[in-house]
Amino acid sequence: MKIAVLGTGSMGKTHAAIYKGFKEIDSVTIVGRNEQKTKNIADNLGIQGSVNIPEVFSDASITAVDVCLPTNLHKEFVISALANNKHVFCEIPIAYDLKDATEMLHRAKVVQKIFLVAQVMRFVPEIDCIISKLELNVPGIIQAVHLHRYQRYKVPEPIIDLMGFDLSIVNYIFGMPKSVFATKSNRPGSEEFFAILNYPDFSCLTEFRTVMFRDFPLSYGMRIVGTEGLLEANTVYTSPKSSMPESAITFYRKGAKKEDIEFDGHDPYTRECRYFIDTVLGKVDGNLLDAIHAINTLKIATAIKKSLSDNKEVVF
Repeated sequence: MKIAVLGTGSMGKTHAAIYKGFKEIDSVTIVGRNEQKTKNIADNLGIQGSVNIPEVFSDASITAVDVCLPTNLHKEFVISALANNKHVFCEIPIAYDLKDATEMLHRAKVVQKIFLVAQVMRFVPEIDCIISKLELNVPGIIQAVHLHRYQRYKVPEPIIDLMGFDLSIVNYIFGMPKSVFATKSNRPGSEEFFAILNYPDFSCLTEFRTVMFRDFPLSYGMRIVGTEGLLEANTVYTSPKSSMPESAITFYRKGAKKEDIEFDGHDPYTRECRYFIDTVLGKVDGNLLDAIHAINTLKIATAIKKSLSDNKEVVF
């Protein structure tokens, strides 16, 4: 199988390097705009490089395209790849606009091509472990859920771009909420958002903050309160430039001492790329990363933005 990766940023390079290590992949082409930069990356990775997207798309020997471009470019290049008979893997968020997202999915169905979205949090080891504990009913009946994400830099669309990672987790584990209500801090220069997602039997508070202070490392976590105890996962990147986080999962059992839970570590980016290739090869059904899940996450994020602007609950 031959695959092309669009984008020479961090995710494009990461995905291209991962595909290079898969035995089923005969050729990887990374596609960029700057010829020298693209050549340097391709040479360093030992893969092909190109700055000619039309040529890459028209190459019938290329089976799949991985779109690692800025979100505002997703629709154009996803639809173009699909029109050229390619299976498509797209970075998150799928889009900033629900109409764009649904049009991409519609086009994929029309041409009968695989269209998956890289919802990486579904492969994060801590989340895998949390889900396994929930399946075993370890915390008991869920009474409340809290997620947080703290970091130091701003982005144009914080609710979709960054809180979206946590909304993807909630959507994955619990499905679509009945309603959402959101508010934010009035502190000047800060981005502090709080969203309550209401489910039939419990509520989920999602907290997101940027601009903590200059050297603050990315950190995120999840806390699930149940009738049998509290299950908690926390991840911290030990420095702003760290690529490997420190993670811990703890269960505070009702009436007993806390339990530190061991879990297997793995690279979630390799897992998501592996899943896409296995879907193309027919080894898995593709449902885990189906674009419809990314669209539902975008629906939640869009509702949070509306709640913020209107200062009222949004009901689905």
